[in-house]
Amino acid sequence: MVAAATKRLYSVLVSLRYGPEVLGMRSDAGETMRAEKDALLAVHDVITAHTGLSVPEMAEA
Repeated sequence: MVAAATKRLYSVLVSLRYGPEVLGMRSDAGETMRAEKDALLAVHDVITAHTGLSVPEMAEA
């Protein structure tokens, strides 16, 4: 579960930082990801709950 959450969080954070095109996504995908920030926070919460670790880049997302 942590591995899947980490993969999801990583792909979203990379997309938001460098542009969705880097991962082969549509250029407007970043807007959708930003609009669904609550879902991204839930993924982060899964990681934190299972590992006790926080992802500092979440503050920038």
